[in-house]
Amino acid sequence: MPIALVGLALPLAVIEAVLRPRWIGFQNLYDDWANVLLYLVYLIYGYLLGAEPQFQKLLDRHRLWIRVLAIAGMSILLGLWIADAVPERSYSLRYMTYQFFRGFNSGCWVIMLLSFAQQYLNFNHPILRYLNEASYPFYMLHQTVVVSIGYAVVQWHTGIFQKFIVISTASLVSTLLLYDLGVKRHHLSRFLLGLKPANPEPRT
Repeated sequence: MPIALVGLALPLAVIEAVLRPRWIGFQNLYDDWANVLLYLVYLIYGYLLGAEPQFQKLLDRHRLWIRVLAIAGMSILLGLWIADAVPERSYSLRYMTYQFFRGFNSGCWVIMLLSFAQQYLNFNHPILRYLNEASYPFYMLHQTVVVSIGYAVVQWHTGIFQKFIVISTASLVSTLLLYDLGVKRHHLSRFLLGLKPANPEPRT
């Protein structure tokens, strides 16, 4: 059992159990301490563990265990949702236990995805370099794009599946174009969105 890896999920589980009954997760930008602390822990983990060789060895050694744990936990959560057995939100032992388990499982899924990335994406390629640089600007830009497109599309007289496909596809393409044409190629926008200065093109 990968105790060292599983232990990383415990702070996330505690935050969910203690704070989620009060802050449900609408991300209202000024009063959501559950998400603030949750994302802060993820940020600290990324900073401390992203390039830590020992962490990478643990992922390699225990990838099967963590995948089984994450999938089993999600199966239980899906079973609760399908059976309509999710407890009512409150500071009760039942609901806090549910949120503890949900937070623990979310941490296991992040670790599992990292293990997949280390196993299958551990190589150098122009596409990976492009996406690596685009990841943070894409994150910063996507919500405005999704909301803008979604506001128009939800008013269409069509099925929810068609709306989902249009919003998802249009948002992905629009955000990538916005990044590539409006951010990647300009020094000021690169600086404002946390990118290093672009390497100058070699002269011929």
